[in-house]
Amino acid sequence: RDRSITKLFLVKHAIIMKLLNLSLSLTVCSSFFTMPPNRQRNDALHFIGINVGIRNQYSTTRRDSENNIDGIHLRDTSHDNSNVDENAVLELLNERDEAKRNQNFHRVNSITYKLLKCYSVIVNDTTRTWRTGFTKGHDYIKSADSDPNMSNLSEEEIDDLLARRMRAKYRFYDFKVSNKITCDLLKLSIIVDDRLRSWRFFSNGHGYAKSADSDPNASNLSQKEIDDLLSLRLCAFYETNISVANKLTCVLLKLSVVVNDELREWKFSSKGHDYKQSADSDPN
Repeated sequence: RDRSITKLFLVKHAIIMKLLNLSLSLTVCSSFFTMPPNRQRNDALHFIGINVGIRNQYSTTRRDSENNIDGIHLRDTSHDNSNVDENAVLELLNERDEAKRNQNFHRVNSITYKLLKCYSVIVNDTTRTWRTGFTKGHDYIKSADSDPNMSNLSEEEIDDLLARRMRAKYRFYDFKVSNKITCDLLKLSIIVDDRLRSWRFFSNGHGYAKSADSDPNASNLSQKEIDDLLSLRLCAFYETNISVANKLTCVLLKLSVVVNDELREWKFSSKGHDYKQSADSDPN
């Protein structure tokens, strides 16, 4: 009987230790994001341009709907002063404000797209201004520090893809199509930044820079192999295949390669993480 009790205790102890180890492994693998765990998926997706909701300059958060909807929009002519039917634009802007008050965000985005499509107008809700001159069907600007074009696309063809991507997002709300176009561009070494409203060519295929404080390469990976893994990981995000992206992150982590999505950097870390002990830490 004593042997049975001892055996039962050991089995329970082994199960508890396995659960603790599993919990630790999951915690380590989740550390690839520098954001709080409850926000890491949405914030990572939003950071690299994937819509997990309709939240950017073409959309309106609840805060935007409650604030900053009084008063008229003023025209900003600092970049373009071309002729436009200002009465028609202001009428649409008033309809858009009314939709914001009613929290009808699909209507807000529909009007915003109509302003761009019909009048080449972009709206800035923060400054309550609107601008003309966006005749390409999108408002993305080629980054000044872009690498040379290594794809087989002309810039006119890229503009067409960016316009189709925007149309899929803001007119049809078809994020599957828009994310597919983003991934197709990525495979051609073209990165789209929705926060900065810019695009650029990247010679490494992913746009992450090696951190200046990287440790020496202690893995058996070449630079090209690391670039390929980072590119596959980013493409998995664009395809909203989060489980594959997380697995690739853990593979890189096991090879002492830490990725920082917020800074768009990666580095070798002999510790297997990029956390630093706080200066005001109590003694061990």
